[in-house]
Amino acid sequence: MRLRQLVLPLYVLLLLDSTLSEALSLTKFKDYHQGRLEFGAGFDYMSSTSNFDSSSAIRNLTSGASYQIIKTPLGLRYGYGEKWNLSSELMISTSQSKNVDATRNNSSIPEIHIGADALLSSGGIFNTIGEVGLIFPLENIKMSQDSSLNTEGVPQVIGLLGIENRKNKFIWYGQSGFNYRMEGRSGLLLYQLGAGMKLNRFSFGGEVGGFHSVMDDSDKGSAETKRNAFIQRVNGGSNSFYSVNPAVAEFRLWSEHDLAGRIKLGFKIAYPFYGLSYSNGLTLGTVLSIAFDLTETQKAIHRLSVPINEGARLSTDQKVEDFNEEVEDGVDQEMFQPPPPPPRPVRLKRSEPIPSSRDVRTQLDDTEMSIQLKAAAKKKKKKRK
Repeated sequence: MRLRQLVLPLYVLLLLDSTLSEALSLTKFKDYHQGRLEFGAGFDYMSSTSNFDSSSAIRNLTSGASYQIIKTPLGLRYGYGEKWNLSSELMISTSQSKNVDATRNNSSIPEIHIGADALLSSGGIFNTIGEVGLIFPLENIKMSQDSSLNTEGVPQVIGLLGIENRKNKFIWYGQSGFNYRMEGRSGLLLYQLGAGMKLNRFSFGGEVGGFHSVMDDSDKGSAETKRNAFIQRVNGGSNSFYSVNPAVAEFRLWSEHDLAGRIKLGFKIAYPFYGLSYSNGLTLGTVLSIAFDLTETQKAIHRLSVPINEGARLSTDQKVEDFNEEVEDGVDQEMFQPPPPPPRPVRLKRSEPIPSSRDVRTQLDDTEMSIQLKAAAKKKKKKRK
């Protein structure tokens, strides 16, 4: 079975931060290499002691309450095609809330993500990238629960469209999309706009990003009071999850380091400057990614397994094997033909064996004696006359 078929069920990573305002992949920017498998692990920490209220004013949590969460996404990305990737991610979260009556904790695997992204256009001033993602909750919010919140607890469908220019040292990018949250939650408009610098193996930059509710929550109005009371009880009053019609805009700083070939380390810091019914707190994050080129590995394994009788093949690549040379170009093709092989030497057959040196001397002596005898016979004939 081909390696590509083995990896297909893994899909690939589409990492989303706690605000869902940014489609964070294993690396800050997406690359497209068919057959490349990338593994990543992240760490995000957010702490909050205040909220943005429904009029965007900052309000401290009551009675010294607080909320904090650590999110550890583990994911994979696979370049299934030349211009598109598949992705999957498993989220691990640990949160803690404190208020006047208790300290509540929650450690769980609250959700899984699957997604795909594609390079829609390239070669111009910028590249265009499209993304889709699905979030499946493994943990639901129950009004009877007595633990802090780790997730929104509802299925979500996300679509994003972005542009980017990374052809020079100065890089810029933008992205916008929509997050449709089921079970009556508000729909979110997602956005981000940023710029940065690329210096050899190190890049850094900043951006503004966030989301805004553009579809009302089904609990807006009379049921909103019940939701707020539940958040106050289990989450210390922090609107990090489950609030009605939330919105936030953040300043973000990021950096990415190419440590060794296909190993990358990234950092980010984010702080909100505007919000509606959402928590106000500092977010710190890091992600480590490692890439493996399965196509090259597969070719190397195939080369090692090629039998000797296939050694005459031009290439193991079918495209090279199917290559046809252009001969209808008006040039005498005989000029490119190899010269004829030289004639093979003809070996003469020996009818008799080669005489030895003794035989040769004997034959010479016999010849000389015969000559002498003939000469003596001629002299006798002359005397008789």
